[in-house]
Amino acid sequence: VNKSPLAGREGKFLTSRMIRDRLFKELDRNVALQVAETASADRYEVSGRGQLHLTVLIETMRREGFELEVGPPSVIYMENEETGKVEEPWEAVEVRVPEEYMG
Repeated sequence: VNKSPLAGREGKFLTSRMIRDRLFKELDRNVALQVAETASADRYEVSGRGQLHLTVLIETMRREGFELEVGPPSVIYMENEETGKVEEPWEAVEVRVPEEYMG
């Protein structure tokens, strides 16, 4: 929800309920996105593939008429179960290639 001094000057979708419905609707087609509700009724934690991914979502919502306030992005750290160290998230990928294309 936009609580800045310029709140209500742009956009037609301003309430927390409208923003929540739009974010959860986005989950149906954007499989890399995660939305979590927080203790505050007007705040949501949105996780994605990076800053560009989130920027595209925010700009799309703005163009659709949503008005919202966005905090700075932050890296989500996870504890490695094997080493016990705190690390940035990463993904392991296995690519299988026929022998004729190896080399």
